[in-house]
Formats: sequence, C-alpha cells, structure tokens
Amino acid sequence: MKLNKISLILVPFFIFACSQKSTVSPSTGNQYNSISKTPRYAVLFPMALPFCFMLKAQDGIVGYPGMNRKAIPFFAGNLILKEDPDFIDKTIDIGNPHITNLEVIKSLNPSLVITAPFGIYNEKLNSMGIKTFSFCGQFCGVKSLLSDVNELGKLLNHQQDAKEIEDFYKQSINYVKLHLQNIKRKPKVLYLTQEGPSGKSLTAGGGFTKLDSQLISMAGGIDVAKDVKGMFGQISTEDIIKWNPDFIFVGAGGDINLIYKNKALSHVKAVIDKRVYLVPSFCSGEKSVYSNWYSSEQFPLGLLWTSYMLHPTHFKNFKSYIQKEEKYYLNTFWNISSMKVCNLSF
Repeated sequence: MKLNKISLILVPFFIFACSQKSTVSPSTGNQYNSISKTPRYAVLFPMALPFCFMLKAQDGIVGYPGMNRKAIPFFAGNLILKEDPDFIDKTIDIGNPHITNLEVIKSLNPSLVITAPFGIYNEKLNSMGIKTFSFCGQFCGVKSLLSDVNELGKLLNHQQDAKEIEDFYKQSINYVKLHLQNIKRKPKVLYLTQEGPSGKSLTAGGGFTKLDSQLISMAGGIDVAKDVKGMFGQISTEDIIKWNPDFIFVGAGGDINLIYKNKALSHVKAVIDKRVYLVPSFCSGEKSVYSNWYSSEQFPLGLLWTSYMLHPTHFKNFKSYIQKEEKYYLNTFWNISSMKVCNLSF
C-alpha cells in the first residue's frame, strides 16, 4: 500500500549613493555607489527586512514586503513590531518578490530596492531607473550572507553595526567549532517547516535550504535532505523512512504531533527515541510565519541550540551560555531587553 505524501519544504523565502565612488558586491555582483547617510529605500525581499533593523537603518524604509495585505513581516515580525509598533502603519506595502507593485514602488521614489537573489523584478525596476541590491538571505552559505550584510552596512552607512553582526555570527561559529573538535559520530538530521504563508503541511529540502543545511553541518550533524531538488523540495513518507533520521527538528508553523501520530513513521529512529523537537523561537507579541532560530537573522542562536541538542556532552554550562547570547542578540540588534523563548528544549 502506497504511503501518503508529506510535502516537505525548507523555507527559507540599493543602492543609491551620494558620493561618486562605484563598487561591485563580491557575493552578488551588484553595482552601487557608496553613500553618506541612510537613503530612502524599499525592501522587497522578506528575508532582508530583519537585517535592515539589525543594521539600525530602519528609518530609511519606505516600502516593505507586506504580501499585498499589510501582513506582519514574515521574518522576525514580532521583533520588528516590538522595536517599532507602528512600522506597518507608516510603511507602504509593496508586495513580495513574486507579486510586486511596481507602480507603487515608483511612486515612493526610492533610491534603491533590496530584492531577492532570484531577482524576478530586478530588470524591470532597473529599466524604471530604480537601483536594486540582491540580498541572498537563506539562499546562500553563511560566508556569502555576512558578505551581503557587510555590503549593506557600507551602503547604508552602518558599517559598525554590520561589524557587530558579523562578530556575533563568527563568535557562535567559533564557539561551536571549539566544542565539537572531538565528536566521533554525526547524527542524521531532518529539518521540517511549514509550506508557504498559508500552508498546512510540513515541508523540507529543496532550493531554500542552503543556510539551514550548513547550520546542521556546522552543528555536527548530517542533513538528510540536503540533496532534495525542486523549489519546494517535496518528498514522501518513504523518503523519511529511507533516511531514518536520528533527529527531526520542526520549524515555523509545525506540529510535532503530526510526526508522532503518523503510523508510517513509527519505526523511524527519531520517533522511537522521542527526538522530534520544535525549533525555538521568540514568542512574545505577534508571531511571524517563518520566524525561528533557523531563520537567517537568528542563525547564531539556531547553531548553538542545534549543536547542543546533537552533542550535549560536549557543552558545559550551556543553559547559562545560551541565555546570555539570547539577551545579547535582543539588546544589541533589536534594543529589546528580554523576550520569552518558546520551545527551548535541553
């Protein structure tokens, strides 16, 4: 009898200058001019929006990716609205990378638009005389992500803030490397999340997973879905049985009970050993569709947590360490003193 399919997708879903100096971004090939102050700009790519806040450049935002319905920002929306409760009301909804309000963007007269790496509307925007910058977000490795963050820092005249972001990421990476030098076994890991803004089924793998896959690898695990192809990375229950992961981490919008109640998965090692966990997320205020510690803007926290979950004996006093890092992240990049964390398993 054929097993039911489980949609499994890994979610992951400027530049004007006042000076004459022109530069090319090494990670994206974007050409831009350096500037002396934060420009008036629009953000079309949901994954880029949190980084604009983390760079302390949010005052220049005139348009945001509200999905044509003034939606809460998909990534770190609860942090964004905690930092700036009126953000949605005072910013124009310009759509998303797939359905873009070109005329609305033009009417805003932005100096630049931050777009997605697939750049569906880049050519059209450029033909309208609007400069674009492609930000890679979840669609690249951490090295390219930090390169783009640094370029944005230069472009928006927030170089020091970009340096703080880079230092935080590298500190977490080095901390994990130091503690996992002598691991003898790498467990198999499957990361699942919700399919799309209104999706009701779990998904994983595919073109959106590059950063998540690298996170799992850096944490001393093996991403069983790393070779899944296709935009939404749809796989079957048979795939999960074949991979037989040691751990299953469930992201935004997911319910671990869907895994435990699926009789076809009852013999999967992660299910037998009760190692199916929800990925932690900041849970105060309005929640974003995809916001959790596997999101690109929260990568360091996700890396730390995953490393501990896979190799707990290699970390001493981890609970106090991660609490310190949470507070640093919120205070430094969001000006938030504290926020409750949901699903923080140890």
